[in-house]
Amino acid sequence: MAVNGLSNPRHLSAGQILLIPANRKTTSLTISSPWAVVRADRQFSWPVTIGLVSSPFGMRNGVMHDGIDIAAGAGTAVRAADDGTVIFVGRLHGYGNAIILKHFGGYVTVYGHNERNLVSYEDAVMRGQVIAELGSTGRATGPNLHFEVRFQGQPQNPLAYLPQPSPNGAISFARNGGS
Repeated sequence: MAVNGLSNPRHLSAGQILLIPANRKTTSLTISSPWAVVRADRQFSWPVTIGLVSSPFGMRNGVMHDGIDIAAGAGTAVRAADDGTVIFVGRLHGYGNAIILKHFGGYVTVYGHNERNLVSYEDAVMRGQVIAELGSTGRATGPNLHFEVRFQGQPQNPLAYLPQPSPNGAISFARNGGS
């Protein structure tokens, strides 16, 4: 962090070039897939209980993808990832029917491509509460949930904030790393 003039690792940007000093005490880190992420201290719950993470956080076709896409059947229950307050419900360009929840500690979660939103502006929601039905509204190629985690307005990799799915669980990952 010192070599790169960083005081907070949460302020890294996609595409930012970082210097990694080489010395004998430096441990090399190899990330084998886009799904291998360092877990954040703050953990949310999965917004769907079954699905396939089909597209990761990060650059996609030359454009930043600020969340993850979770493919599942149309009408699948979309759940609040944590207790919070609805600060937006309606249509957003590209997101289709969307919901944005504000959580304590400067966090916001975004739920896009919903077939139907089931909450209203300023509603208080509880972790796990059904807030929408999964769909393919907006810029979507099929039924999926676009899910984002933002901290102090900055997009974060949602996988760092979600518990690691069990190998035999209902949440799985696309073998090709998504599209």
